[in-house]
Amino acid sequence: MTKKFKDTSITNIIVKTIILVVLLLFAISYIAILVWGFLTTLKSKASFEFDGNVFGFPSILEPEFYQLKNYKIMLENLDLVVKDSFYNAGKLVSVNIRVPFYMSIYNSIVYALGTAVLSTFVTCIVAYVCSKFKNYVFSSIIYMVNLFVMVTPIVGSSGVLMELLRKFGLYDTLTGIIIPGITFTGMYFLVFYAMLSDLPNSYSEAAEIDGAGRLRIMFSIIIPLVSKTISTVILLKFIATWQDYNTALLFLPSHPTVAYVIWYYTVGGGRSIKPELGSVPIQISSCMILALPIIILFIFARDKIMGNVSIGGIKE
Repeated sequence: MTKKFKDTSITNIIVKTIILVVLLLFAISYIAILVWGFLTTLKSKASFEFDGNVFGFPSILEPEFYQLKNYKIMLENLDLVVKDSFYNAGKLVSVNIRVPFYMSIYNSIVYALGTAVLSTFVTCIVAYVCSKFKNYVFSSIIYMVNLFVMVTPIVGSSGVLMELLRKFGLYDTLTGIIIPGITFTGMYFLVFYAMLSDLPNSYSEAAEIDGAGRLRIMFSIIIPLVSKTISTVILLKFIATWQDYNTALLFLPSHPTVAYVIWYYTVGGGRSIKPELGSVPIQISSCMILALPIIILFIFARDKIMGNVSIGGIKE
């Protein structure tokens, strides 16, 4: 018995060591990319492209290093001229405007924050109803619909959504693109469902004794108990939405987001309009600008993102 126990302990140590090494290498690879990207933004075009200084350190004698010149050039040229025509509510709309970069920041914040907050609360509420009323057939149907949507690839939904937004006059509006994002389907529904299912009924029973109704229990008792999970999901959804450029490309032609503007000037052909943005250090500077809010958000909210979730309790 002792020998078997020792063998099991050694096996566990080996497995944990291998997992630790793999995760450590994975983390180092991400950090190395960020460090390389930041150092590259401090290099000049001549140093990077002509002198072959791809992986070396930048020269402190170059103005790009101490003046952050690449960032200045990128920020000065991130205004976007929009020339487009599209149908909205049966009418042909022609757009020819210049969108300053601060408006792109505003569009990104409204789109990312609105979608993250509203979709998270809807997911939490639907999961609460399904977890606490399992005996109802409708709860089982919602649960199965979520699983079906998760495992079934939906192809061609963008065209249908675009047509619906045009019919209702919501195309090219922030409201029109936030509303389709307010869904309860996805992995986070299962997270809330599992957590709320494990939540003791003593919380609800204690509130019912004091005369609280279902809505009062949900908003005053249940949601505060899972507030840390809610904030974590909001953060993760905000990060995913912040770097989404496809939505602005398809549904917001005159309301570009930061991700779309940077994509346009680095990958989408905008370099032909502004050749000064064509150097690699300047393009990586734009990517660092896009990543900076996410990095700051992670630094200050890393405990929540890493899953530091706790739930209060009632003394039995």
